[in-house]
Amino acid sequence: MGRDHPIIGAAHSARTSPLGLGLALLAIGCVEPRSGVPDDAGSRDAGAADLGRADTGSTDGGARDTGSVDTGTTDTGSVDTGSVDTGSVDTGTVDTGTTDSGLVDTGPVDVGSTVDVGSPVDAGSPDVPAPDVSAADVPCVGGSRVMCGSRCTDRLTDPANCGFCGHVCTSSESCSSGSCIDTRVDLIALGVRHSCIVTRALANVHCWGDNSSGQLGDGTTMSREHPVLVPALMNVQGIGVGERHTCVGRPGDVMQCWGDNNAGQLGDGTTTASRSPVRVLTVDSVRFLGAGEAHTCGWRSSAAQVWCWGNNANGQLGDGTSVTRGTPAVVPGAGIALVVAAGNAHTCVRDFDGSVHCWGHNGFGQLGDGTTIDRARPTLVSGVNGVTGISASIAPVRGASPTGSHTCAVNQGGRVYCWGSNESGQLGDESTTSRPGPVDVRSGESFSAVAVGGFHSCAIAGTRLFCWGNNAVGQLGDGTTTQRTIPALVTGLPPVRAVACGLRHTCAVDTSAQAWCWGDNAAGQLGDGTRVSRSTPARIVY
Repeated sequence: MGRDHPIIGAAHSARTSPLGLGLALLAIGCVEPRSGVPDDAGSRDAGAADLGRADTGSTDGGARDTGSVDTGTTDTGSVDTGSVDTGSVDTGTVDTGTTDSGLVDTGPVDVGSTVDVGSPVDAGSPDVPAPDVSAADVPCVGGSRVMCGSRCTDRLTDPANCGFCGHVCTSSESCSSGSCIDTRVDLIALGVRHSCIVTRALANVHCWGDNSSGQLGDGTTMSREHPVLVPALMNVQGIGVGERHTCVGRPGDVMQCWGDNNAGQLGDGTTTASRSPVRVLTVDSVRFLGAGEAHTCGWRSSAAQVWCWGNNANGQLGDGTSVTRGTPAVVPGAGIALVVAAGNAHTCVRDFDGSVHCWGHNGFGQLGDGTTIDRARPTLVSGVNGVTGISASIAPVRGASPTGSHTCAVNQGGRVYCWGSNESGQLGDESTTSRPGPVDVRSGESFSAVAVGGFHSCAIAGTRLFCWGNNAVGQLGDGTTTQRTIPALVTGLPPVRAVACGLRHTCAVDTSAQAWCWGDNAAGQLGDGTRVSRSTPARIVY
């Protein structure tokens, strides 16, 4: 999927000047410590305070003389097991402030509740338990844990001590693997179950979520719940994210892809999947990218042409055939495309004059030509003009339930038009009737950008984000799982600049260039360090 400046759709993005957005991404101008767990009061030493639970054990309201306990050299006021004072357990230095050299005063000692002194000590046969050391008292050694002042921290993730004590990351940085990295986002793109961003500082790529085909580009097939860096990629100008593959455009006429390659969608002339970037053959100067289920398209600026490659079973390559191609082929009649959007098995472009052409699978009317006939060449979408952004759904069109696909566009006047499948209300016309031609999204808002997911759609009005359609896993971000047939405001989100949609999850970039995600998280595609689906936005955590 993809989007144009100022915003892109579900699966692709491009840098423009200053920012460009492709169709499935979003171009934009564009993560915390934890306390320990208290000890079990039942096995706590007399000098250790249980802040969570009060057990007076067997206490005397005034003062109790424990007598003289002889365990070799044990003072009645302190049990020496290294140096443990009945008033203070020293495994660092924990001082309850209530020591008496011979008397334990169990009277009004309150440190959150009371001190548990356990059972009375039998002077004849003392049974003194070993001190119970809590997690907070464990020596700060091993791995990446270090003491910085009086605080034990992880030097790999602590932004106040990143890499070494006192190395503080800035407000726009996060600590990842001991290094401060700039987390400001320039481009964003979502696939079916994985997500990618291009960062602003070095224009490098981070991805997270499903990695079953190597689509995260980190050299593994291990799915990730946090963003991981795609090695050796910098100065990325455009990005497209498909179902299980990812592609980027870079300066110097270089285009690279990685992930699934069952239909040649990586463009390297093979059908061999790759866990790291491989170079696309024959094309150069590609800026605007769109990636679908198993095909990829891009705008080749040096030749003013659209090129596509990969699966072509429904004519989604637009070359007039249904021949699948492992290397790029030109799309005749696509015009001068400024936005390229690839859906599951169809492709759309926004031409320089604001018109829209689509081709490929049309079983749900997603081409917008008033029919449900597949097209192997670009066909004009009637009834829309002055279009500035377009996005195509990556929803499955066969072999799954539900199936369907739709397309949306936004024009200069702030109106959003949608067409195609509508079983979840994703067209936003207050119905669930599919449409083979464009219909107005019912809203009084003036929109500037649009993105579509599998069975939901989102659009930006000012700096607010609205979504509608399927909401089974909270992908609309309104705090519910209620389906909406007209736009609903996303709650708990800062002012936004860009939005992108995956199959059943959504991400946005705020005006501080930070990314937020919500919806389905079964593969970690929200990037918040969990696999818990969310119905409200959560900031991605590096």
